[in-house]
Amino acid sequence: MKKTIFTLILLLATLGLQAQDWRWEHNIHVGSGLLIDNQDGNLKRGFTAKVGYGIRYRLNSGWSLMPGVAYRTACTNLFNSKEGSDDDAFQYIDVPLTVQFHPDRHWVLGLAPVLSFCIDHDEWYIDANPNDPLNGRSKIKPFSLGLQPSITYQWRRMSLGVEATVGLLNDGLHHGLRPGYKRRLSNVMALLGVRF
Repeated sequence: MKKTIFTLILLLATLGLQAQDWRWEHNIHVGSGLLIDNQDGNLKRGFTAKVGYGIRYRLNSGWSLMPGVAYRTACTNLFNSKEGSDDDAFQYIDVPLTVQFHPDRHWVLGLAPVLSFCIDHDEWYIDANPNDPLNGRSKIKPFSLGLQPSITYQWRRMSLGVEATVGLLNDGLHHGLRPGYKRRLSNVMALLGVRF
């Protein structure tokens, strides 16, 4: 009960500060969409979802900066998994620094470098060869870098948008056993957010 009261007081204090200075704005968003997994030129599609937080600082009426953090999950075979198949499931913490342009009071165009830290990775399993030295090792690197363009429409305290994350690095991890193995993870998703 004490934690709930403390949280409410903290929230009200934050809203009070917000009313005094409109340069700062909190954003909470959820989204889902399409994962694009490019492995050596072979494209696999999947599902991705995320929940995130950002704090926007208005530089002037046309420009703002919004650093943030998000939890994102991705899976290539969410709806068509079958026995013996590999689902390639990953979880990330994303840290974007978005530069935003506001052509009017409703539209926001954004572009961000995004650092992604893999917190849960899928492992290699070559079922045709149970003794393959890759078995049990991570399929992707623990860190990735991407570019994240976005477009958002805002009204009242809500926002609706689309963003994409384009992987800039080779995320594939072959542990020196498959030289030349390349893998890039990208996604496109719809986002729904609230601002306060």
